[in-house]
Order: sequence, then structure tokens, then C-alpha cells
Amino acid sequence: RIQADMGKLSFSSKDAGLAGEAREALREKMVFGQKEYDCSCASMGNTHCVIPMAEISREKVCTIGAFSERSAYFGDRVNTQIMKVLDKNNIQIEIFERGVGYTLSSATCSCAAAGAALKLGLISSDVMVHTPGGKLWTQIDENWNVKMIGSVKRVCKIELFEDFFTM
Repeated sequence: RIQADMGKLSFSSKDAGLAGEAREALREKMVFGQKEYDCSCASMGNTHCVIPMAEISREKVCTIGAFSERSAYFGDRVNTQIMKVLDKNNIQIEIFERGVGYTLSSATCSCAAAGAALKLGLISSDVMVHTPGGKLWTQIDENWNVKMIGSVKRVCKIELFEDFFTM
């Protein structure tokens, strides 16, 4: 297991890349694909839009993400997470990353979703984030600094040509 300091969460609309006046970016009504969603936006150094839902799926996040990624709400695209709160110490998310699409797991997406859930009063400050790619424990302190704790395992082995880095 390893622990990593992920930095400080911000819910400032400016930090989260949202258009309009400066504000805390919680419970924003946004329309993606002609459907309105209750969105909370955060920055972990990159932009996140977190949408709490009763039921989540790969299909739902891909449908929403296709619209949210390049929407006019965000100046430089956005990572989108749909989130289901399982209990005070567990959330489940599905992820659509900007420039990538559907993603099995992401550290910053997990941290942003946990932070948004905490800011909304839905969970405690120590929460397990469940993704299709695995589980990640997050801890958020009173200043919104986030630590993540997870297991490490080898997923592949690659060999690179000697001149790969000199190109």
C-alpha cells in the first residue's frame, strides 16, 4: 500500500474553470444533452464536474461526458464523474476523462468526487472510492488537503528502445 498527498481541493468556480462570476461551484444546474443535472465542480489542479445520482453506469457517464467535456460551462474541457453514495464511508463513481473518454479509474477524479461528496455533507472525511478499476481510500483534512491510500501492483511490463527518450 502507498499513500500520496494529492494537494488541495478547490471549489472556486475560477479554479474549476467555470464561466461566469466567481462563486463556490456547488449544486450548479447544468444541462448536458437536453437534460439538467445538479453538478458540483472542483479543481485538483485539473477540472472536475461531479454529479450525484441514485444509479450510475458506464453508459450514463459516457452519454453525459460526451456533452459535458466540451460544454460552454467550462473553458478548458472537464473530467466528469457520476457518483453514487453507498454510505458515509463509501462512494462509487464512473468516470469520463477529458481527451480520453471512459476511464476505469483515476486518482484526481476519485479525490474530486470524494471532496464534492464531503462538501455536500453526504459522507465523512475518510471514504473508500469504488471505481470499475479498483478501490482507493481518500482522507480529506479540514483545509481540503487530500491524501489517497491504495495498493500497488504491476499491471504490465514494457521494454523501450535505447533511443526512445532521445527522439
